[in-house]
Amino acid sequence: GTAHNLNIDYRTNIQEPSLQQLQPTINNSDPLNIFIGNPGLKPEYSHSINANYFKYDQFNFISIFGNIGARYTQNKITNIIGIDSLFRRTIQPINVKDEKALRGGLEFSTPIRPLKIMTKIKLRSQLAQSILFINNEKNNVSRIGKSLSFSIENRRKEKIDALIGIKISGSDSKYSLQKNLNQNYHEKNIFGDFTYTPSASWLFHTEYDHLTYTQSNQAGKITIPLWQANISKYLGKEQRLKATLSVFDILDRNKGISRNSQLNYQEIIRTNTLGRYFMLGMSYSIRGFKKPAGGIEINIDHGDSKR
Repeated sequence: GTAHNLNIDYRTNIQEPSLQQLQPTINNSDPLNIFIGNPGLKPEYSHSINANYFKYDQFNFISIFGNIGARYTQNKITNIIGIDSLFRRTIQPINVKDEKALRGGLEFSTPIRPLKIMTKIKLRSQLAQSILFINNEKNNVSRIGKSLSFSIENRRKEKIDALIGIKISGSDSKYSLQKNLNQNYHEKNIFGDFTYTPSASWLFHTEYDHLTYTQSNQAGKITIPLWQANISKYLGKEQRLKATLSVFDILDRNKGISRNSQLNYQEIIRTNTLGRYFMLGMSYSIRGFKKPAGGIEINIDHGDSKR
């Protein structure tokens, strides 16, 4: 049989300004970024509508999932940003007329029976339009985000669970007046996961991510290969004890980079990392680790970027 599900919902929400935004005081704890509160702020009032559709055929294992959503916010709280000749910023929140956002996604998966594999493709896109003031000049800012991922995995997982894929994503922000502030960011991730359970008491797992970043106003690309692995042994008659030896950042190439992308800025944070290291862990289950037919239960969080 085939299962269908369609869901549509509409919601409204009121978001009050924070205490920091309302305080009529100057926060100059950071001399390069001075924040001034605004006691005259009004609450944001948003309307959102979302639609989701799901279809699954249990005989040929084909599934389709699609979603689309829109959001309109009145009295959107944004910032007036002033920058002086010494590049010191003065920031104050204000209300603007509105902000509009639209998002959509599509996911399709199907088996290829002769090859005994399952394929999956995901498409994601979002568009936001808002207003920002820089040096008292009104900018209509638009931001487009998009991602595409494709993965292949084996269908029979009694002893081997393997996955390979690629994800390409990016975002572009454009300003109506100060076009020198336009930004773009792109990321590519080639990934793979492999789990092998030769018996009911042993488990081996490894995963690899090859990340490549490019960003406007930055020369060249940043490439980060991340590889880790672990091996586990289940002990005792009831297999209540598990010992795991793990090694992280096998290639010793992690650069400790995280990214935060918002409507009016894109932030890349670099932190110090431990580099390659090993860890031995022990875990105990009162009931014993579950052992379904054909091997040990494997619970691995692959994240949305993969599975």
